[in-house]
Amino acid sequence: MSVRVDPAGNLVGRYEGERDGPPLLIGSHLDSVRDAGRYDGPLGIMLGVECVAALHAEERRMSFPIEVYAFGDEEGSRFPAAMLTSRAVAGTLDPATLDLRDAAGISLEDALALNGLSVSGFASARHGAALAYLEAHIEQGPVLEAEALGVGTVTGIAAQLRYAITVTGRAGHAGTTSMALRRDALSAAAAMISKAEEVARAGDADLVATVGSIEVYPGAANVVPGEVRFTLDVRAASDAGRDAAALTIRSGFEAIARERGVRYICRLLQDLPASPCDPALMALMDAAIDDAGVSPFRLVSGAGHDAMILASLCPTAMLFIRCEGGISHNPAERVSANDCEIALRVMRGFIDKLGATVRD
Repeated sequence: MSVRVDPAGNLVGRYEGERDGPPLLIGSHLDSVRDAGRYDGPLGIMLGVECVAALHAEERRMSFPIEVYAFGDEEGSRFPAAMLTSRAVAGTLDPATLDLRDAAGISLEDALALNGLSVSGFASARHGAALAYLEAHIEQGPVLEAEALGVGTVTGIAAQLRYAITVTGRAGHAGTTSMALRRDALSAAAAMISKAEEVARAGDADLVATVGSIEVYPGAANVVPGEVRFTLDVRAASDAGRDAAALTIRSGFEAIARERGVRYICRLLQDLPASPCDPALMALMDAAIDDAGVSPFRLVSGAGHDAMILASLCPTAMLFIRCEGGISHNPAERVSANDCEIALRVMRGFIDKLGATVRD
């Protein structure tokens, strides 16, 4: 493949086809959450490279080019927004969302500059046109293991909302500020977090709400907390289910803030609608799984993936790979070599079947 780094920092390899035209994109992400496993993201990239390597070894070219994408920022672990680099490729990135700073106060612009990139260059990473997008990823859940299946066809990706919440009270001496006079930001935030869990537990099985990060200021043992910042992540299979739950949670937050005499600010960080996979591509995936000797099985993804972003550019397909215990975002993340081999056979079969439809 010819290899380049695009203006958004994605690593891209291109394998030319028999003729020029919109390419098949195969990709996943290189970045990780903190203290995570080794398969979430990189496995999908490596499988894409292996698909091209197999074609090259056979001296074969498809009727279309293939581009393997290693996206640079799917998780949003350093800066408070996810999938920036795939959004740049899809052309859906709002430039205003790039005004970001990490926990140390370093701007995204300054971080990019260390690698010869800039925020202004993200717009030129937009892809012109693509035939389809294929992503292989560990399931990050227990369904395939429960079904005793190595792989499965993904039907779509759940809708997500992510917020940054700031609760401002009044700092005071822990020994001299009576309980009746306190405007404790942390106590208010704790009630809010419990409210989010309460709403999610009362909802449908596909509804989840998560507070994954919290900061307390001034953060001293003998000071009543004056300010708390935390994140809220709400997901559901449908946009409507997600939005209704988020509205209920936020209304609860506002009531808690009024009751406790604190100020509450909610800032939307990310709004990702539910993203169904393409029906025709799902059928090709099912057929490729069947050819690989595995019973076709379909499941939805509760986790977000770059595929949901690329859906605005082209039809998308996803292949899930069984992971031990459904564990992910954890050093204990495990995928068997045998399941990886099955996934590679399925992906190669999918590419061949897609090639047949293009010729037809």
